[in-house]
Amino acid sequence: EVDKVLVWRRHPGQYASKSPMVAGRDFFVDELLRDYRGKVIEPVSMPAEAPLFLMYTSGTTARPKGCQHSTGGYLAYVAGTSKYYQDIHPEDTYWCFADIGWITGHSYIVYGPLALGATSVMYEGVPTYPDPGRPWRIAERLGVNIFHTAPTTIRMLRKLGPDEPKKYNYHFKHMTTVGEPIEPDVWRWYHEVVGKGEAVIVDTWWQTENGGFLGSTLPALQPMKPGSCGPGVLGIYPVIYDEDRNVVEAGGRAGNICIRNPWPGIFQTVWGQPERFVQIYYEKYCRDKNSKDWRDWPYLAGDGAVQAADGYFRILGRIDDVINVAGHRLGTKELESASITVG
Repeated sequence: EVDKVLVWRRHPGQYASKSPMVAGRDFFVDELLRDYRGKVIEPVSMPAEAPLFLMYTSGTTARPKGCQHSTGGYLAYVAGTSKYYQDIHPEDTYWCFADIGWITGHSYIVYGPLALGATSVMYEGVPTYPDPGRPWRIAERLGVNIFHTAPTTIRMLRKLGPDEPKKYNYHFKHMTTVGEPIEPDVWRWYHEVVGKGEAVIVDTWWQTENGGFLGSTLPALQPMKPGSCGPGVLGIYPVIYDEDRNVVEAGGRAGNICIRNPWPGIFQTVWGQPERFVQIYYEKYCRDKNSKDWRDWPYLAGDGAVQAADGYFRILGRIDDVINVAGHRLGTKELESASITVG
């Protein structure tokens, strides 16, 4: 049940939504703030397990799931992964090229970098308007030194302005990618042109349900490998299972990537659907449905993956989006990567 709704108006005094405001429940933020200007409001202490927010996911393949995240565990996890995997410090100016309505923006625009006291950049509009040089002008003007974006955006920036980054005097010490696997040729442009051969690149793999990174490399400590997200991050122990619940060892074939252990950033439940929470994420590889031992309940991420002999993981796409060709199950990312190499 929703008690209060805060509505942010882009232009104070104007409300264009077709949803009517409900008296006593809905409040305009700009009106509330007027009553508290110049006042010090002490923060309210909350239990670590108190629900913090709902983030909906997977609306394209199924009914959207309301992922409920906790207050303490989520904040601790995004602060830790921001510090150790994005190398964020209070003196840094960090730019996550995402939307705060997406879990990436929620975790790595708002909570993570701000918990570490860093400057977090936000922008409005299309990154290539009025021209493809806009991102690099912003980076130069604001002194951005850490950059975080998705492979789709990188491909778009490369297509519309492949030489634009060379025109601007910015210097990234660190760059990350998120949201989908990145093809090796896109990775190389990102490293050589955007990063000017100076920045360390960290590819990351995780999901709305996870709170923060699950697979990545420690910047400048673990080698970069184009097309791979790396091993599990600190405290995360991935494993690949086949459809018969057998473990697929490193250097083997593709399978379903799971996480053996719980971690602070994991979501608490699917809001209003606890049975769906168990059925989607834990039922498939559960060893004993009556067990209360977490070792019997590995988390199913829903992604296909292959683990190289060196322990690095390559994510192949959703396991519910596969095509069976002559007995071979091909993931969406395998097909996309193959199409890029044609013609």
